[in-house]
Order: sequence, then C-alpha cells, then structure tokens
Amino acid sequence: KTHLITSIFWMVDLVSNFFVGYYDESVIEMRPAFVAMRYFRMWFAHDFLLVTSDWALVAVERLTDDWKALIPGILMGRCARLMRLLRLLRLVRAARFWTIIRPLERFITTDDARSLLGIIKLLLGVVVLTHMVACAWYAIGNSEQSPGVPTWISSLKKSEAGSEQHRTALYYYTTALHWSLTQFTPGSMEVVPRNSAERVFAVCILISGLILFSSLVSSITAVMTELRSRNFERSRQRCMVNRYLSERRVSFRLGNRITAFLRIYGYAPAKRPLQEEAIDALARLPETILRDLHYETYKPALITHPLFARMQHHDSSCFVALCHLAATHEILVQGQVLFRCGDTATKMYFLSEGACEYYLGVSDVDPTFLQSPSHVCEAVLWMEWEHRGRLIAGSYCELVSIDAQKFQDMVGYGSGKLSGFREYCQLFWDNLFPEGTDFQSFERVTDLNCEAKDAARWVSLAFPGEVMKRRPSMGSRWTHMSFS
Repeated sequence: KTHLITSIFWMVDLVSNFFVGYYDESVIEMRPAFVAMRYFRMWFAHDFLLVTSDWALVAVERLTDDWKALIPGILMGRCARLMRLLRLLRLVRAARFWTIIRPLERFITTDDARSLLGIIKLLLGVVVLTHMVACAWYAIGNSEQSPGVPTWISSLKKSEAGSEQHRTALYYYTTALHWSLTQFTPGSMEVVPRNSAERVFAVCILISGLILFSSLVSSITAVMTELRSRNFERSRQRCMVNRYLSERRVSFRLGNRITAFLRIYGYAPAKRPLQEEAIDALARLPETILRDLHYETYKPALITHPLFARMQHHDSSCFVALCHLAATHEILVQGQVLFRCGDTATKMYFLSEGACEYYLGVSDVDPTFLQSPSHVCEAVLWMEWEHRGRLIAGSYCELVSIDAQKFQDMVGYGSGKLSGFREYCQLFWDNLFPEGTDFQSFERVTDLNCEAKDAARWVSLAFPGEVMKRRPSMGSRWTHMSFS
C-alpha cells in the first residue's frame, strides 16, 4: 500500500511539472510550451524512469501466484532488485529542494536570521549525509553473502541473542545511523565491519569524511563564531553607552533619544532599512534598470501630492526622470531634527512612514503633528526659502525628499507644460501671500504650506484638461522668486 501511494505521488508530480513556471532572467515564464520544453531538457527523463520503475515494482508485487509460477524465480528476483535500485534515483530529486528554498531567502532581511538559516541548512546537510551513509551501510549488512561470511547485522543478532524485541528494521536502521555518525566524529560503538565489502566501505567513508564532513563542521563553526562575535560586540557597545550615560548623569529624556538613535543605527537588533548607497551591487546596474528601480521606490510617496500625481499620469517620462535624478530616501529616528528655523531650504519632503512634530520659530510649545502621508516645505520648489520652524521626528520616520534645484531643471524652459507650472506657482504664491500682505512681517507663514485639497484645486485650475507628452529639457533652469 505504501508503494502504491508513493507511486501515485510521483506520477502526479511528473504531470504537474508541465504546469509549473520558472524564472527566466527575472521574468516568470508561464507559457505551457516553454515550460514543457524546459522540463523535457532537465528532469523529465529522470522522473519518467523513476515513475516507470515504481509502477513496475508495484505490478510485480501484485502478481498472483499463477503468474509468478510462469516467471523464473531468479529472473524475478533480479528484476525486483534492479527496480529497487532505480528507486534510489529519488535521492537525486533532493537537489531540487534547494531550488525551492533559495527564493525564500530573499524574505530574510536580518543578519541574525540569515546566520540561523545558514546553520539550519548545514545541519540539514549533515543529517542527509549521515542518512545516506546509514542506508548504504544497512544495505551492505543485509545483502546476501557467501555461506559462512558474517555481516555486521548477523554478528549483532548473535551478540544480542534473546532480545527478539530489538530485531526490527527500525532498530537496525538506527544502529546504522549511529555507526555513520561515529565515522565522522570521535565517537565509537560496538558495530564494526565483519567482511571485506564492509571493510572497504568503511575505509571509503572515512576518507570521504576527512574532506566532506570536516568542511561542513568548519562551516558551522564559522557561522557560529560570526554570530557570537556580532552579538558580543553589540552587547559590549550597549554596556559602554549605558555606563557613559550613567557616569555623566545624562538626563533621562536625552538618554532615551540616544538609545532610540542607536537602536536604529548602532548596537541593538532593530529594523534598519538599507539605503541604496550602502549596496555596492546596485551601483553596477545599468542606467535603465536604475531608473525603473527609483521610479518604483519613490512613486508611492510622491503621488500623494496632487501635482506629482498629475505629472505621473500625464507626463510619465518627466516623472520617471524626477524620481531617478531628484528624489532621495531619508530616515529619522525619534527625536532627530530634520531642519531648524533659519536654515536655507533645498528640498521638499514627503513623509511616507511615521509621525513628526513641527514647531513654528524657536518655540517649544503648540506643535503641529504630522502623520504619513504628508508633505513639508513645498515652497522651496517655487522660490528661495528659509525654514520657518523646526521639524522633529516623533517616532521612527521614513521620508522621500525632492531636490528643488533638480526639480526646476526637470520642468525647464521651452516646454509645453511650463505655462501650467507657472499658473500653479502663481496660485501657490497667492495662497501663501494674499493680496495686501506685509512681506516684512509674515509670522503666520510656516513650512506647512498647503493641504492636499488646496493643491488638488490648484492643479485642476493650472492644468485644465492638458495632456503633457513632451520629454523634459534637462538643461534649463526655473526662475527663482524671493521675499526680497
């Protein structure tokens, strides 16, 4: 019954492989013709031979006595042994297991988890290796030998005479597994080779163990050492920081800010998103792929603003260039200041994750709380601007910034859409400084220039039904407006 179930499983697996897609240069190929051709080139012959031998063995086992009488016993025995030998091809299928595990590694983002996965993979390799050796050792001990030639199984039966309850296949397999482990470790046991075939096999395993198993053990040791040293250094730095804060009598509030910062950037095992600059491999990507990468990375944050959403919809080439050349990713930890009152503004910021507090001027009271998604300091895109207050991260924050100078180069002179941007800029200016405003005293003006609903209304007025298709000019410059 077990052979029948396994035969059905492998037959279903053979058929299902004609409908399982594969990666072809980062693209998932699902066309049946291409999937079938690839399967024929790689695994079909192996799987077909395996399924055929399984069903042939099931058929032989289910022959009636009348049919078995028509077939010579020696021929049937040899055929059965040959088919059982062919079933060892299943071990080759274990190589496909790693092709399934490898794509899952992309979802592991921490160093500790990767180290743990590496240890698990190595231990799994040790278990598979010892299992295969144990099976081979059991097969040799259970094989037919010349009369009077002992095997390790027959010798074990004699030494344990009277213990009939132990004489099961499971007992002998675990004994063989114990023996295989002792060949790669300093351990010992009572089972030893009893004939020439077993002795030759044991010598071959010892020689192989010097190379293969020692390599596995050294790899596990290296991973464990790396993990231990990383944790030790992290713990040492944490203790030193705590000791320093205690000896210098640093205030509780400031100590929490320092600890929060180091939890992201320093010693503690907290989530720290990778920056593009830290990954050298990304710098080797072609320009076209980098453009697409930046577009998909920054688009979700930028299109929360109506102006950039319209740009993305009506002038995708300009929007892609903006993401590629002008956008950057920034991270703030709790308590970190992004800008202060009086600083010269150079970027517009989009809060994509977290919460911030904005204080007008140098005041520490009555903050304005910002939640994602929101934007700050749009005025820098249209005029020379100095920050009117300071922005502090109230929690862990992720922001996307747009360089004002590069944005102005994007829209450029001589473009058909320039008039729309000019109209939007005028509407923005009129909202920021209504007619009759005294420009020498603008205490009410903040870096939180407008809300999304106001920007949406200005966009609809500045671009009434306009479809922007022309690629932006990269060499032109937007005209600055200033308070002076």
